[in-house]
Amino acid sequence: MIHTVHYEPQSQRQRFEPREQQGNDLERRQVDLLLSLHLRLNLGVPRRRTSRSIVARVTTIFAAFMGAFALALSPYWTQAHGIQTPPMLDALFGLAGHLVLAGALLGVGAVLLGGIPLVISAWRTSPRSRFLFLLPILASLPIIACCLLSAFIMLLSNQPPPFFPILPVLLFYGGTIVSTSAINRAIRQARIADTWLRFANQLSRLVVLGMVLMLIGVVLWGVALALAVPGGVAMLVYRLPLAFGMLLAVMVALWASIFQVQPPASQPRPHDVSPSELDSSGEPWGDRG
Repeated sequence: MIHTVHYEPQSQRQRFEPREQQGNDLERRQVDLLLSLHLRLNLGVPRRRTSRSIVARVTTIFAAFMGAFALALSPYWTQAHGIQTPPMLDALFGLAGHLVLAGALLGVGAVLLGGIPLVISAWRTSPRSRFLFLLPILASLPIIACCLLSAFIMLLSNQPPPFFPILPVLLFYGGTIVSTSAINRAIRQARIADTWLRFANQLSRLVVLGMVLMLIGVVLWGVALALAVPGGVAMLVYRLPLAFGMLLAVMVALWASIFQVQPPASQPRPHDVSPSELDSSGEPWGDRG
């Protein structure tokens, strides 16, 4: 009986084993890539949609608060402080003033506490947002220059300049609109960590509460003015657009805090994603902390 023995050199066996191992590694990397894409398409898209919805809600409430806050600081509300009021209505005027002040402080504090981390995160992650964050500073320069010029003219001539108070008011409201739009656009196009977005979303309820307090204070101030002065109702006619503006801002903020706000159409849609947006760990770039 003849037995056939096949002999395979050790060097040849070692030469084929690495090829098999390389093929297994290549298949494993392909499986990992497909799994990452599957997780990205099934889990990452809802997460990005939720993040953009939170950003839309926060920026909408911020814009509404800035509008209500600017209207509450309007000089037309302070023109009636020199009138003589009965002692029984002084308490109502005081309550109205305290409500407006408390609402303004609560809203400003919540905006600063929740907005500063968003600004810092957007400043670090999005270079395109840095110029937008500088626009509020540039918009405030004409207002400061106009106020300084008015004070200088009043110091020399003991009377206000001819452009006072129309030009400062226009610059104030124009600067508020430009600053709010720039900040909202910068935050919406930046990549912000979900932790800071959720924190700002929680504080947005305090902003809405501050707006409601300011509106109640303005309404009480109007009621006290109508009761204190015989022609108080006529004086309120010129202030009704400001009051309706505050009411509209409060309604927008309440709607944004209760219902889900859809992101603007200019932003990328949830299904418009590509594998290049994934990092080495398979996590989306826009969702990383």
